Amino acid sequence: MYTVVRFSHSSHDQLAALAAQLNDCIPGVFTGMDRVGGRFSCSIAENGSWGQHRNAIVDFLKCCDNILIGEHIVGAEVRFDVAVWQEDYEKRWITSVSVDRELVELLAKYGVVLTFSIYGSGNSSEQKAEHGS
Repeated sequence: MYTVVRFSHSSHDQLAALAAQLNDCIPGVFTGMDRVGGRFSCSIAENGSWGQHRNAIVDFLKCCDNILIGEHIVGAEVRFDVAVWQEDYEKRWITSVSVDRELVELLAKYGVVLTFSIYGSGNSSEQKAEHGS
């Protein structure tokens, strides 16, 4: 697993202000703008279990409370993206991810989106043929 928090905004100045505030809160968390315009992503957790990633998300939200309710956040989208790699689940009969009440309440408080990006081993041309694309 690999988790980032992504900030998107139409104003480059607003993004720059958010980045500076984040680095004041968590030194070094902002390392630069994304190649995709109008956003930047910060690494929150690498490897480990969902529980470790969940705790990193909660810690980030609590640590950055003043930023997430501040003036520079207005108009921004904040999204946690948890990348789930094939090796995270391939040897298991079932894999589940629980999002507990505390995390749901914090996400709702700040209007933050939580995305799980599940990566598989499928060949894209084979998948297109299966689905008639």
